[in-house]
Amino acid sequence: MIFRIPAFLILALAVLSASLFSPVSAQSEPQEEALLKLNMFDFVHGRYELLYERVLDHETTFQMAINGIGWVENARGGQYYYDEETFEDYYFDAEAVLEHSGWGITPEIRRYAWVNGGVPEGVFLSLFARYEVHAFSVDEEAIDISDWPESLSIYDGEVDFSAKRTQMGAGLLVGFQWVADNGLSLEIFLGPEFRSLNMRWDFDSEMSDLEVEGAKDAFRDRILDRSSFRTQNLFNARTGPYVRFGITAGLGL
Repeated sequence: MIFRIPAFLILALAVLSASLFSPVSAQSEPQEEALLKLNMFDFVHGRYELLYERVLDHETTFQMAINGIGWVENARGGQYYYDEETFEDYYFDAEAVLEHSGWGITPEIRRYAWVNGGVPEGVFLSLFARYEVHAFSVDEEAIDISDWPESLSIYDGEVDFSAKRTQMGAGLLVGFQWVADNGLSLEIFLGPEFRSLNMRWDFDSEMSDLEVEGAKDAFRDRILDRSSFRTQNLFNARTGPYVRFGITAGLGL
């Protein structure tokens, strides 16, 4: 898959690069200042993101964000199947354990309306890139399928597999950051992101293409619809435009 950055992001990068390397007088050089922050909003999505921002000149900062992904959840669900030979409904009852892990990195260049005494605060415009790997595993255990008829042609086995989603993206943010005299910081940001997503499935046993598709359908019907919205977002997300939003709290270094 070829990842193409939209033209408006290339234009924004050119503007920010020109401003970043413009001459700065000695009188306007700020004191060295940095902030260590935590993204409070990403907890909702099962991510734990730490951000480090450092002043480069009187209007520009560089920020690096590193996130970890991790949570475990249980899903209890089932599915009715109709047997056209016996004209009866059968219920597949099962429990599943879902485990998530992963990491991501987001470098960012910010341009502030002002950097007050070496402290990055106020309105800012930024350009960022993003790379993330999200690993996922499912271990399903059927509770009772002793009466399951062999005549059913749908996938009727336990769903056990792992998957990995790789994400690459870039975008623009507009935000506001406030820093108190004691160094405590608070910010909010919002902006468009274009992302490319690639999902890879890996089943525990050798399966035909038809069986793989049946297992995927069984996972969506029996497990995904009864899992958390975070898991549903993982499998329902698509390549294309997206909105990035965040709220951070931090401390000056």
